[in-house]
Amino acid sequence: VTECPDPSVSLTKTASPQTYGAVDDVLTYTLLAENTGNVPLTAVVVSDPQATSGPTYVSGDDGDEVMQPGEVWTYTASYTVVLADLQNGTFSNTASVTGKDPENQDIADSDSETVTAIRADLRIVKTDTPDPVTAGQTLTYTITVDNLGTDTAQNVVVTDVINPAELTDPEYSVDGGANWNPWVNPYSAGNLVPGPGVEILLRGTVAPGLAAGTVISNTASVSSETFDQDLVNNESTATTDVVVSADLQVTKVGAPN
Repeated sequence: VTECPDPSVSLTKTASPQTYGAVDDVLTYTLLAENTGNVPLTAVVVSDPQATSGPTYVSGDDGDEVMQPGEVWTYTASYTVVLADLQNGTFSNTASVTGKDPENQDIADSDSETVTAIRADLRIVKTDTPDPVTAGQTLTYTITVDNLGTDTAQNVVVTDVINPAELTDPEYSVDGGANWNPWVNPYSAGNLVPGPGVEILLRGTVAPGLAAGTVISNTASVSSETFDQDLVNNESTATTDVVVSADLQVTKVGAPN
């Protein structure tokens, strides 16, 4: 019994790592081209148009440059991540293999691989109390930071520059006001998983000489080592009006009996 010619080729593409988190991260691809038919294939070419480098042949050919049935040829390629890949959230690319069967007919296959970006979405909200405030009074800010993204934000940092001409002796609490420590800017908040985050109370004394009519404007911002897909909510400003303190005096005059 004569076996009917059945030319066939397959390509399998895998990526390492399966995620990326920064511009210039390098994704390495392994491409396996296999002759799954029963006839030899010639003029075999593996291509990956979106690769930064490669594909480069590694192994599998017995030296005759003919892909015999059952042979698996291994190639590698790489891709360097750009900003658009982080913004998009995923990177997909397709590689292909082509060859000629003994009848000089084209035989081809392709495979795609999708790699996912590691992204956070930090949000910071800052409020003040009391407002308005008087010179010499304590002004307290509540700073709330959370992560609206899908991945953990690594090494979160909260930045808040306090103007000593407006607020003196700034201190902060991360346990609802039970304990206070001198404010150190920037503040390291550690890693922040998706969901509810941290609340920082930051307070100081309004400078005694600050004139009524002054508006204290203070901005807090948040950042991390993880790509942030929305920078619009990474900054929050609170404005507080300074007013004249009430100075009431009561005079009692008694009429003679």
